[in-house]
Amino acid sequence: SDFLLASNGVLSAQLAGSVRFLDSREDEQEREITMKASSIALRHEFNSKRYLLHLVDSPGHIDFSSEVSTAIRVSDGAVIVVDLVDCVTTQTMSMLRQVFTEGLSMVLVLNKVDLLITTMQLTAEEAYIRMRTVIESCNATLASFTNQLEIAGERSDLLKDVPEDNV
Repeated sequence: SDFLLASNGVLSAQLAGSVRFLDSREDEQEREITMKASSIALRHEFNSKRYLLHLVDSPGHIDFSSEVSTAIRVSDGAVIVVDLVDCVTTQTMSMLRQVFTEGLSMVLVLNKVDLLITTMQLTAEEAYIRMRTVIESCNATLASFTNQLEIAGERSDLLKDVPEDNV
């Protein structure tokens, strides 16, 4: 989130990544984890059109799932950040379910790509396979939620634009 804040002039580009600006509590700074959701409004301009983005930085750890639930309920969309070292965790699947259930648009972001090479010493092919596996796992998780709704008879209009399979 620091880099997004830097893009709006809230932080200097040199401090981005080291300040943990939205982790404002002392215990969050000490432990280097987000424990309470924080938010900030950011501006973005694209194709001469202005947008206002309300960034809600919520905890990723399972112990703070109530914070994530609250943040999701007040959002129009979600950025699901998956750590490529830890891959898809129970908490990731829980967040995917919550975002899916709320009917929010979502974007998947793969985080810590650099650590695949520098720390884990993976080859380019192994790093690619790991990234592909994470994406496939997230897609399979979302597909299973859709199937569960279909089985329960609650499919609604989630798949209205999907063409029929004529094979």
